[in-house]
Amino acid sequence: VALDLPVNLSSVSCVQTNNREATAGAVHHLVQHGRKRILFLDSDPHLQTMQERKKGYEQGMKDAKLKPLIREHIDSFELTEEAILRAFETRSGFDGLLTGNGTLGIYAFQVMQRHKISIPSRVSFITFDDFVLADTLRPSVTCIAQPLEELSRIVTELLFSQLQSPQSRTQRIQLPSKMILRESCGCSVKS
Repeated sequence: VALDLPVNLSSVSCVQTNNREATAGAVHHLVQHGRKRILFLDSDPHLQTMQERKKGYEQGMKDAKLKPLIREHIDSFELTEEAILRAFETRSGFDGLLTGNGTLGIYAFQVMQRHKISIPSRVSFITFDDFVLADTLRPSVTCIAQPLEELSRIVTELLFSQLQSPQSRTQRIQLPSKMILRESCGCSVKS
């Protein structure tokens, strides 16, 4: 059983989330907040998960008739800082930021705080993967949360099913992610 990793083998079940649709939805949400130059930070473009998220970003930008702004191979605080500052210094800069995973989201938040880039008035911000302090930071961070408990439960059930009956039918299951709206995207959050 593969978790969040599509395997093209008929003998392997796969459970994942709707990365592409969730990312396109996040772009759409930023556009609803008036953002037109949305930067996407990606850690490893070779990972299937990141490829799906990037495709979703590109589709969301295409649907909004906006030009994609992508920085890949960003896997440290220093590279995040460099990518954000370089993109910010270009003639048109950026006014929205979407990160492909929670670690990049934390780095991006720290970079913008360090360089006094105001969230969300200057840059609206959404990250993948909800994290423990996302709702306590100021501004609180809008996240795309994967249903981790449900993913784990289904993977466990499939694994035990296949152990009990090795000839059982393999399955491809895709669960929806949920966008948790907080302040960093520009939404007003009531206490």
